Amino acid sequence: MKSLTRKIGDWAAFILMAVGAGMFIWPFGNRHRTAREWVQETGIDLSIWLGLAVVFLVGGLCLLAVTKLPDRKD
Repeated sequence: MKSLTRKIGDWAAFILMAVGAGMFIWPFGNRHRTAREWVQETGIDLSIWLGLAVVFLVGGLCLLAVTKLPDRKD
């Protein structure tokens, strides 16, 4: 059961990190539109969007660290 829990934690960590990275890149990814234009079009404050991206990235990294911590103790 520990192995299954660890695998689920690893998957969740990688998904959180991927979502955070995608959120961080998304406003700046389009060549024909600036981040400012994207913000005006969507109506989302860029600082809040990037703050959430950082939360997802850091949360994924912390979850990955927690799931890998028992491996280091053995």
